[in-house]
Amino acid sequence: MEQSPDRDKNKVVLSSLYSNLGNIYDHRANPRDDKGNDLPKPANFEELFAKADSNYAKALEITPDNFDVLYVMGALYFNRAVPITKQANDLPLNATDKYNKLMAQAKECFLKAQPYLEKANKIKPDDAANNNALMQVYANTGQNDKIEALKAKT
Repeated sequence: MEQSPDRDKNKVVLSSLYSNLGNIYDHRANPRDDKGNDLPKPANFEELFAKADSNYAKALEITPDNFDVLYVMGALYFNRAVPITKQANDLPLNATDKYNKLMAQAKECFLKAQPYLEKANKIKPDDAANNNALMQVYANTGQNDKIEALKAKT
């Protein structure tokens, strides 16, 4: 059964609405100043993060091969991992238990970003920003073989 062009157009519009809503929550959860520098996380960060995740996921249910939504969903988790990694690296050398705990949390976030960034890479293999994020995910999760494979493709 063939879908009507109007139905396809409606799917794209609905996906775009969910993506835009996700983007609003993402920006509220991860505020930046006019120069792009990170500002402190809001008190309701977890709630805003969950709403961003949920709306991006709804967009992907409708248009699963949407590069832009795949990329921002991967970036949502990637950007969550980065400050955790920085916090771990800023610890004193004798705080190994806390360091290991934080690095495990960061790795979990990087691994959540990975499938979205990999799927985006299949759609646009030459996208530099996506490839850079994917290489950083691989580096932060010890997947050196995948770094080399990605480098060979680009």
